[in-house]
Amino acid sequence: MGRPKQLMDAGGIPLFRRVLNTVLTRFPTPLLVQGAADLRAALKADAYRGVHVVDNPRWAEGQLGSMQAGIRAARSLLTGDPSGTLPERVLVVLADLPLLKGKTIDAFLALDDSGQAAYASCRGRRGHPVLLGPEAIRMLMLAHPSERAIKVVHPLEPLAVEVDDPGIYTDVDTPEDYTELFVRNSLE
Repeated sequence: MGRPKQLMDAGGIPLFRRVLNTVLTRFPTPLLVQGAADLRAALKADAYRGVHVVDNPRWAEGQLGSMQAGIRAARSLLTGDPSGTLPERVLVVLADLPLLKGKTIDAFLALDDSGQAAYASCRGRRGHPVLLGPEAIRMLMLAHPSERAIKVVHPLEPLAVEVDDPGIYTDVDTPEDYTELFVRNSLE
């Protein structure tokens, strides 16, 4: 992409802030895990005062490593102890899904506590966010960062949460994705 995609212009704001703005309408103090890109400068506005930025220096090892860094930070924030109790539930939202709808996050917030793992699905196609319960969190924390999270929690038979939101899988991974997304959807 030539530069960190999270910082690419998405209608006058960095791409990651489109997703973060949606999350902030539901969670006033989310954790934002960063890898290669330093996102702090793009969070100077008062609207982002409650955002906790977590560094993942091992981001190149895989996406699961960023999830693990976020879970460790949540544990520390919740208990005041980096080796304290793991969180009971974690909602994972990727930073490159600029079309994700708030109602999709609401669907996950409405789930009861009985499930160990759930993922978004739209017309049978898997996407994000992902909701993790205690056993899924434990399994992910024991896995190598290069493993795919869905494979790690597969034995728990994750629940597919059907939503009417193609934004769950409309991500930006290539320059072509970026061009198509901002031309086709006229995002400003």
